[in-house]
Amino acid sequence: MNGADKTRIEQFLSKWLGSEGNERANYQGFFLDLCDALGVDKPLPKGNAADDPYCFDKDIKFYSSQKTAPTTRFADFYKEGCFLIEAKQGSAASSKGHGKRGTKAYRDAMQKAFNQTRAYAGMLTVRPPFLITCDIGSHFEMWEGFSGEYGSYGARRRLNLKDLAQPEEF
Repeated sequence: MNGADKTRIEQFLSKWLGSEGNERANYQGFFLDLCDALGVDKPLPKGNAADDPYCFDKDIKFYSSQKTAPTTRFADFYKEGCFLIEAKQGSAASSKGHGKRGTKAYRDAMQKAFNQTRAYAGMLTVRPPFLITCDIGSHFEMWEGFSGEYGSYGARRRLNLKDLAQPEEF
């Protein structure tokens, strides 16, 4: 990591590390800042590329067995052939976000996020090799699925947000 990389990562961490509260209000800003910190391209505005291969709120069609019109759900952050991310945001206090980090309710919310990503991946023509859940301000949980199988919730690998400052950690 060179000096410019380190500075971008440090700025990102000073803004986001330990943040808590509201996933819906924060996730797009968080991921845009993460793209800047990592020095990678940001997604185009949704609708600017056919089928939105790299976007926020990726449309995922779910079809029922009754052959009615499909319902549309939205994956928080998606890049075709790379990843599908579902964001959540816990907190140090139980009254914010998806619950107090470390509690059973919080762990249940994170497992539910994994189940969401797995269901979304199953509806895509091209399954992403990585499913990721993210607790904005805390960590990422990642599952590899190059074979099309991601395993169970317990098969995850965790990357703490602060570890971005030390790339040798991952």
